[in-house]
Amino acid sequence: MTPQQLIASLMNRPWRTWQQITPARQSQSRQPAKDAYSGRVFILVDRFCGSACEDFVMPFKDAGRATIIGETTQGSSGNPYRTWDTA
Repeated sequence: MTPQQLIASLMNRPWRTWQQITPARQSQSRQPAKDAYSGRVFILVDRFCGSACEDFVMPFKDAGRATIIGETTQGSSGNPYRTWDTA
């Protein structure tokens, strides 16, 4: 499960969430908590960041709340399936 409490404790500005209701994604907005952390936030990611990791990183990137450091993430949410080329 995506750590919503951690996101809420670090997000000091409004942010969008994504919820799969139908084949079309619908965006919803959340408001920051009054006691949310207001310092700088850095998030480290790599190519294995997928599923709940993507759900965690996405609002910070979208809202410009954190500096994202590392490799490009998988770009997948839900239940990603990994394959390795053995050739």
